[in-house]
Amino acid sequence: MAEMAQFPEMNPAPVFRLDLEGRVLLANRAAREIFGREDLIGRSWLEICPAMGAELWRRIRQDPEPPQHEVEVGDRRLLFTFVRPELGAQVFAYGADVTRERWQAAELALQARFPDMNPGPVLRLDLDANVLLANRAAREVFGEKVVERCWRDLLPGLDEARWKEVVHSRHPVNIEAAFGDRVWVFAHVRDQ
Repeated sequence: MAEMAQFPEMNPAPVFRLDLEGRVLLANRAAREIFGREDLIGRSWLEICPAMGAELWRRIRQDPEPPQHEVEVGDRRLLFTFVRPELGAQVFAYGADVTRERWQAAELALQARFPDMNPGPVLRLDLDANVLLANRAAREVFGEKVVERCWRDLLPGLDEARWKEVVHSRHPVNIEAAFGDRVWVFAHVRDQ
């Protein structure tokens, strides 16, 4: 029985036990750390959980499959799943940190828009100068198979020493190069 009592404390994610009025009966260490409070016991879930309104709380208490609730707490994004065992007098709220997943989704959305965001050649490179993304204008200049090629092989004047300058600089490094009848200035900016 003592091991069962310790289980929520050992969980690295936030765990709450709530009564049907929404008062916090238990909050594990992760919950206290994430919410930045030691005094969670006895507080109202509707007050401490962002965007938790009375109607949502009613659904959590009454629906056989309660809705999940995603919230932002500090710099984290949490997805709470609610369980009311056999419609008893308590509701368990299990939080999962989905910050990384939401950041990755936002990054994928940015990458999906990346090809058409700029009328000039724009490329995203890794630290070894391999082309990861290239917009339409860049593919018109360097060819359709520019992705995964090495940028140092494509850009005249960009040798190993100059590439190291690009990687270690906190300021844009401009390199001018002619392709066909056009001269381009490529501003290399390191994503810090």
